[in-house]
Amino acid sequence: MSFGGTSAQPIVEGVFDSSWQSRYFSEGRDSLAGDSLWVNSIDLAWNKLLGQVWYATSPQQAYDELQLFIGFGHSVGEVDLYVGYGRLEFPADKLHDTEASAGISWPGLPGGAEITVDATYAFAANGWFYDVAVRRSFAVSDALSVHAIGNFGVNQGFVSDGHGGGNHFMLHGGAEYLLSEAIAVTAYAAYTWAVNEDMNLAGDMQLTDFFHGGIGVRWYFH
Repeated sequence: MSFGGTSAQPIVEGVFDSSWQSRYFSEGRDSLAGDSLWVNSIDLAWNKLLGQVWYATSPQQAYDELQLFIGFGHSVGEVDLYVGYGRLEFPADKLHDTEASAGISWPGLPGGAEITVDATYAFAANGWFYDVAVRRSFAVSDALSVHAIGNFGVNQGFVSDGHGGGNHFMLHGGAEYLLSEAIAVTAYAAYTWAVNEDMNLAGDMQLTDFFHGGIGVRWYFH
């Protein structure tokens, strides 16, 4: 999610994403047991305010999920920070949850890489999930950019019926090709490795090693 600027005349900036994902990757887990997901999302930034509406549904099973997020972003030099609050709705199961999150990113690693650290607290589970990622982006041409991400997750009660501690490691590669100044096509491929999974725990049953990828369309607007 983009951080808002500090212009004297702030404008709303946004990104609309629509994508197909081969699996639902969530907290290191193949959350739909191999089934795919259609995702549509809108991310908005105005001055220092952030917002997101995210909706997903599976073509293979009766599953849909709505996420609503509002947050506040601030930059200190090269460091970006945010805090936010989100509500999750699961209409098919008539369930909901709420989360609080915070994160920090810094682009000063060797080679132009960026490190981000995010923490999310689930009120229903009364637990945390931590995510550390290192990202490097490359401009191949004016239209084509690619990125590589290494990601490590830690579960501390967020997945309440899963094991605590190191959770997963993921390598992710993606690309974006601009068709115009506002429209782009995207693609990604990733592989996730489970860490210290315990198949005796219900929350770890979908914590496995698996490949996943996706394709999509992106629209930038303001």
